[in-house]
Amino acid sequence: FYLSLVTDPDAGHRPLELALAELRRVRDDLNDAEVERARNKIETQLVMSAESPGGRMRAVGSQWLYNGDYRSLDDDMASLEAVTTTRVRELLERYSFDPMTIVSLAKE
Repeated sequence: FYLSLVTDPDAGHRPLELALAELRRVRDDLNDAEVERARNKIETQLVMSAESPGGRMRAVGSQWLYNGDYRSLDDDMASLEAVTTTRVRELLERYSFDPMTIVSLAKE
């Protein structure tokens, strides 16, 4: 899992505390509506990025660099459609957020 936060330096640790609380909540109380909303958002981003040649080539290039294979937009959409709340819960149980590495970068 990977989470990135960009916050106002004056906010202190509050944004991180909120993010960690949300991760705990998701682990314990994930529901179908949240999974559906996330899936729809990712599908929309995929389709929108695929509408430009540069966006599609970035996606194809990234997939090739990370996994050494080609996946069509249809492949990606089918993978997303296969995501279920039960499967996400299984993954959260198998790959918990503990231990966790937190890296903080700040501009002085």
